[in-house]
Amino acid sequence: MEKKYSNLTKEELINKLIYLEEKLNNESQRDEETYISSFSLIFDYFPYPVIYLDTDFNIIYYNALFNDFSTLIYKVFPKRGENLKNLFENEKIEYKKENINKALLGEVVNVFETNVINNKKYYFQKIFIPHINNHGTISGILVTIIDITENETINQLSLEKINITEKLLNSLNCMIFTIDWDTKKFLYSNEYFNFVNGDVENKYYNEIFENDDLNLLKYEEEDIPYMSFDVDSNKFYSKELFITKYNRWFQAIYKPFRWLDGNLAVNILLFDINKYQEQSENSSRLLEELKNLLDTQTKTYQKLKEDFKLEKKAREDAEIELRLAKEQLTLNLKRERELSKLKSHILDNLSHEINTPLTIIT
Repeated sequence: MEKKYSNLTKEELINKLIYLEEKLNNESQRDEETYISSFSLIFDYFPYPVIYLDTDFNIIYYNALFNDFSTLIYKVFPKRGENLKNLFENEKIEYKKENINKALLGEVVNVFETNVINNKKYYFQKIFIPHINNHGTISGILVTIIDITENETINQLSLEKINITEKLLNSLNCMIFTIDWDTKKFLYSNEYFNFVNGDVENKYYNEIFENDDLNLLKYEEEDIPYMSFDVDSNKFYSKELFITKYNRWFQAIYKPFRWLDGNLAVNILLFDINKYQEQSENSSRLLEELKNLLDTQTKTYQKLKEDFKLEKKAREDAEIELRLAKEQLTLNLKRERELSKLKSHILDNLSHEINTPLTIIT
């Protein structure tokens, strides 16, 4: 006879449990109905589906949640006294028997199952717990079923995010790795870093960077502030450095962080900027050459400008002399004309004066 205790108060439940416990302790009154009542009292309030089996795999008790679970997952209605093989699908009987046999030997067994209902996956954890009676022998198996679909979905999403992140890190054309700050051991490295340096699993920083190119060993002497950052912030430290191991220039980005256990670590990204550094050096050299050429041209222009000034002054002086000479020549010509005119006048007068007496004499 199945009993329901869902309407009992807390005190009534406690009193009922004490009564059943006393009844179970009394050997003369021990019977199946007492066991069932005890399980009903406890597991009708249990938040998970529960089924109790005897050592022959027969169903002694199950709660309402298990009834719903069996109906939804296995499409069958459980019955007390029914054997396990009539409840589960044939292909699942053997492994369930194996788990029950382990529980009959006193072992607590955890099993994780996946079921698909309406194209949706459901994940369950089944716990097989041996039930030991007052004589110290195992009289049955208690099976508890926990729905872990939500947790498993979160785990799946987390794994997908991790896989996507790892694929992204491996697709980048830069070296990325993580080093434990105390031991200086490599905790992670992407494929590009492994391709350049070989597999660094279980290796230490000084095995790869013997010259401490990244200043992780003597960073305090170099006055590098990246480990002084608040590890819980988004701050990072960036620096251009020449790594002798690769004989190239890199942009190094340091990001310290703290694990959940409190240990410090640092993420490091190395971007190859050697090409840009060479371009920068070439640009600087070209700029210096252009500057020198400009200086030379400026000096040449200044000399030409000075020469032009001297030439202009000489031309102006020549023009002044020419103008003065022209004016002097004009003046001389005027005087010559005046003299010539005066000479002609004198000669005319003289001729007249001479001719007149001669005429008279004649």
